[in-house]
Amino acid sequence: MILANRFALAGCLWAASTWAMPLEAQPSSECNAPAGQAALKVHLPGHPFEALASRDGCWLFVSLQVARDRGGIAVLHRTSGTLSQMRVALLSGPLPAGMALTHDGALLIVPNGSYVYFLDTDRLIHGADPVIGKISDGDRAGAIYAFTTADDRLLFVSDESVHQVTVIDLAKARQSDFGRRAIIGRIPTGRAPVGLALSSRDDYLFITSEELPRLHLPLTCRRQGQKGGAYVPDGALEVVSVARLQPNPAEAIVGAVTAGCSPVRAALSAQGDRLYVTARASDALLVFDPAALVSDPVHALLATVPVGNAPVGIAVVDQGRRIVVANSSRFGGAGGQELTVIDASRVNQGIGAVDGTVGVGHFPRELHATADGSALLVTDFDSDQLELLSVEQLPAQNPSNLDAVKP
Repeated sequence: MILANRFALAGCLWAASTWAMPLEAQPSSECNAPAGQAALKVHLPGHPFEALASRDGCWLFVSLQVARDRGGIAVLHRTSGTLSQMRVALLSGPLPAGMALTHDGALLIVPNGSYVYFLDTDRLIHGADPVIGKISDGDRAGAIYAFTTADDRLLFVSDESVHQVTVIDLAKARQSDFGRRAIIGRIPTGRAPVGLALSSRDDYLFITSEELPRLHLPLTCRRQGQKGGAYVPDGALEVVSVARLQPNPAEAIVGAVTAGCSPVRAALSAQGDRLYVTARASDALLVFDPAALVSDPVHALLATVPVGNAPVGIAVVDQGRRIVVANSSRFGGAGGQELTVIDASRVNQGIGAVDGTVGVGHFPRELHATADGSALLVTDFDSDQLELLSVEQLPAQNPSNLDAVKP
């Protein structure tokens, strides 16, 4: 179902922008033109989880919770340094979450609780019903995150509530109207798997889990979100061989290492030689050697960088030279909502690697750079807001204009 021009839902009224220009393709240089300010903000009709940009940078797709039991995908048009809200495509289910855009740009994959939705991006942009299929991931599976191989052959979906990652033959799904027969199987994980990343050659899948009982770790971490929360073990980073996924994904796990308290997101460096993980309850960014995670896990952890309160989202920007972490403060406590900017060449210096911070809205949840690398998309979940930040104006080492980049 598409809502265009104006909608009222759960007491929320939102007037969508009208088309400012024809729908024909624009030069990517026009779409990616810098904004007039360091932070371009747009209010959204719900709580945004994640924002992805089309390959040419002209369109933004934002997963939203627009009511307690209803979510949708907001479509925004980007051109000449401006953002225009176009429409919202409603989906059943409570919270469309961590999406994936296929590398050909044709398909937007949206985990949403018990289902994985497949949306045609051209139809989404032009206002037609975009849903071309959906695959049941199991009742109350808690499907929350998606990631594809570089060739779009395989799709991985984190099922947070049932402690598994579903493996889907995406090529087969696209050829067979997205039937359940495209599911290859499930990878059993620890508690609350969310973050997914692939090695540079798609040889290994890395999965964050907030707890992994089989490691029998000591109770050293405070459980977040509870008053006087009980102590729980460290979280883990599990390693899966992509080559061993068939015929039984459960047999493809080749290793696991501890990864701080409540690891929740993972991202590979531009060169593929570092894996960055946000440990939410440790208030830290962990830096791993991806090759050592397979061959020498005891020495795989290379560095720990202290950041802000409850870091979640992570992005690698500036051709891999900097890492940006979203400090969510989602469970309260000291510290405001902000991003921490880290120099990738100095991570072994710990706090000395931090170049500065950028103030953003409430509960910054996910971060993604546009394809050309010029802008960073920030979803402020509790502010119902999307921010587009200039990467060029993020804090650098010994910055002289740090205040200028704070919205």
